[in-house]
Amino acid sequence: MKRFYLGVAVLTGLFFAFVNAVQAKDEKQTSEKTIVEIAAGNKDFSKLVAAVKAAALVEALSGEGPFTVFAPTDKAFEALGEETLKAVLADKKKLTGILTYHVIKGKVKAADALALAKEEKSAKTLNGAEIKLSIKDGSLYLNGDTKVIKTDIVGKNGVIHVIDKVLLPPAPSEALHHAARMIEQSIGRGVALYNAGYHQSCAAVYHEAAVSLLKMDNVLTEESKKKLLVVVESVNGSHCYTTNAWALRHALNDIYQQMPPLQMNR
Repeated sequence: MKRFYLGVAVLTGLFFAFVNAVQAKDEKQTSEKTIVEIAAGNKDFSKLVAAVKAAALVEALSGEGPFTVFAPTDKAFEALGEETLKAVLADKKKLTGILTYHVIKGKVKAADALALAKEEKSAKTLNGAEIKLSIKDGSLYLNGDTKVIKTDIVGKNGVIHVIDKVLLPPAPSEALHHAARMIEQSIGRGVALYNAGYHQSCAAVYHEAAVSLLKMDNVLTEESKKKLLVVVESVNGSHCYTTNAWALRHALNDIYQQMPPLQMNR
């Protein structure tokens, strides 16, 4: 009988050693992949991967990073409803706004997120808006009602935490509304002037919009403000109006693309 129990103990020990070795191997394989590759290899993230592709964010999220991604499962996307999901996937700007609201710059592992949640702090996303972290019944929650159901899936350029709902960004502020409308109107006027051959007037319209944006509070991130300022300073004193118009136009386009979609609060 003793020999039998000894044999069971040895077999059990070998079994757990084998399981631990397989888990370590899986973790190593995972850590050698980007967060996009990890998501693509998981059947529970098929809708998330499709959304990332539709928004043309694959290259960005495959970059060096690091990034922290709160990844909704397929069930979370399905909870939006088929009609809503189709509409979102068809609107690249809205889709980009939603997806970038699920990404934080830097590698925030579960322990760090819980520490922030204990103090009820927020984390700024690539969207520009913030996610509030909290703890309820021992679990980590985002914005009060979105539960983190799995943590610390670590890749070579970041970490994934799995969530049970799709996060929707808050409605843009009045300042952002005003800035977005100003950019739209400026580009509309500028295009008409440029096509009519009035390149200097076109550059002047874009320049006025750029300077106005730099003066606005709570509209541009510090990084966007620095980039726009470099462009504005580069065209000041230049008499190559065609080049000026295009440089300013590209700068305005970049800022507009980073803004939350205005349709979000309709």
